[in-house]
Amino acid sequence: MCPSLDSTSQKFDVSIVVTAYNEERLIERSILSSLRLKEYNNARCKIIYVCDIGSDTTHEIAKYYREQLDVLLIRKERGGKASALRDAMKHIEGDYILFLDADCLPPIDFVDRMLAELDDDLIGVQAIPVPTSSNRFVESFSSIDESWGCFLRYLWSHLEGADFIGRSALFKADIILDFGWKDYLSEDLELSTRLILGDNKIKYTNIFVPEDKPKSLKAFIKQRIRWATGAIQVAKTHFKTLFSQVGISRTRKLAYATYMLFPIIFYPAFILVILLLTFEKLFSWPGLGLWVYPLNYFIWCVLLAVPLCCSWLYVYGLDKWKTAFVGLAFPFMVPVYTIITIGTIISLIQGKQEWYKTER
Repeated sequence: MCPSLDSTSQKFDVSIVVTAYNEERLIERSILSSLRLKEYNNARCKIIYVCDIGSDTTHEIAKYYREQLDVLLIRKERGGKASALRDAMKHIEGDYILFLDADCLPPIDFVDRMLAELDDDLIGVQAIPVPTSSNRFVESFSSIDESWGCFLRYLWSHLEGADFIGRSALFKADIILDFGWKDYLSEDLELSTRLILGDNKIKYTNIFVPEDKPKSLKAFIKQRIRWATGAIQVAKTHFKTLFSQVGISRTRKLAYATYMLFPIIFYPAFILVILLLTFEKLFSWPGLGLWVYPLNYFIWCVLLAVPLCCSWLYVYGLDKWKTAFVGLAFPFMVPVYTIITIGTIISLIQGKQEWYKTER
């Protein structure tokens, strides 16, 4: 049920918030995409861009559009994404907030479609990210790797409510303004946890939003290390409270624990299972000798990749079946997962708190 929009008492219905840091390659595309939302939706939209001071011309490009078009531009010292979002909250107008990243390309009717997904029981709705391009292996694999988390969130959101992933999400403004943003590497997961503890419900939709994925293996690894480190930070703060909280069902606690611990459990568990199965030598033929171990490794990697490919097809549709086959490249990604796991441990030992952008 689409919420009613007040046509008399306020100038805007929805504030669109976009944060940008060193995004000179994407900022023009992003602003034009946001202006398109303003033009093609019934909801009246206010566009807010927060540009952290960086080393490129992002702010200068955005400044041109601020002067030529109706865009509110906030320039601030580098302080991380949560800090940028807090600055944006000071300028919110309307009953709803739409969060976008600078690399998102939402469909032209995105705002109205997201509003139509809201009802009185929900505080927000989350769209599903899809890659803007699948020309490179890392882009496709990154999306498939993320689809398992989207699948779990989509499933649980229709049962008990899910978290949100920080972009392409629309929320009731009063809730977000009340809860606010805190400085975590995974600021979206941390806010989601407090929303869950407040017995609020978020739903995943079947609305897709294209966004840029990491284009290099190095960028993919850095992004996953940041996600995993941020998830552990959130778990250290909220995990005990979540499971001791009265009034939250066990199903919902289990679902949310899955999101919170997924980055820090999935990679090590996958590596361990692969190693154990490899040395069990369940697949063997006479005369293989030591080659039995690589054989078992590749067979088990492919078998364990099948659920991941199926989750991709469930989330993104059967017409994407060609991309799903990229998931069968898991044998070559296990060493990458090992690097991510080690990198996360090092990051935690060093106590790194700095938020950094993913190179695209």
